[in-house]
Amino acid sequence: MTLMTAEDMYGQPVASLDLFFRSDERRARDAQTLALLPRQHYDSVLELGCGTGGLARLLALRADGYIGIDVAAEAVANAGLLHLPFGEVQFLQGDAGQIPRGPFDLVVVSDWLAGMTPDEISALALRLGQVAPEADVVCVSDIAPGEDTGGSRAPALLARALGWPLTASHVGGGFRIDVFGAAEGPAALD
Repeated sequence: MTLMTAEDMYGQPVASLDLFFRSDERRARDAQTLALLPRQHYDSVLELGCGTGGLARLLALRADGYIGIDVAAEAVANAGLLHLPFGEVQFLQGDAGQIPRGPFDLVVVSDWLAGMTPDEISALALRLGQVAPEADVVCVSDIAPGEDTGGSRAPALLARALGWPLTASHVGGGFRIDVFGAAEGPAALD
């Protein structure tokens, strides 16, 4: 899918129109993701599966630094059009093999695990243990129509490989969010 871009009066791209036309479901998913974060502020955020940067602009408000990675070159190019006047923000094209050095104190995995094998998830956990050893990890995924659990197996494999407990969870509204990590999350799981 090709995203349109807006241009300023000089013909320079200013933002992905995806930011202006995000669905109600996506806005609800983003809001619930922020609500489940165990901390109000982070030093350094890594988002795997950043797409066009829709969640990035919200995460960057709560962090000193943000790095988003996505395999789709066009999505990363559109994310790069965002003008985020807070913190250090960087978008990179790549996969789990290109995770930069940390340390990160928040890792958001957005629709990244669904296509990974158990061995790839274990390798990802090993890398995250190196660059984010004390991070909160948030796995966010859409629930496919007719799927009751929203793909709970992949986040559970990641949590098990990391050795971190589930601290919060949400399933509903067409998406699933699981939070793991050292920091205490909300008391109740829904």
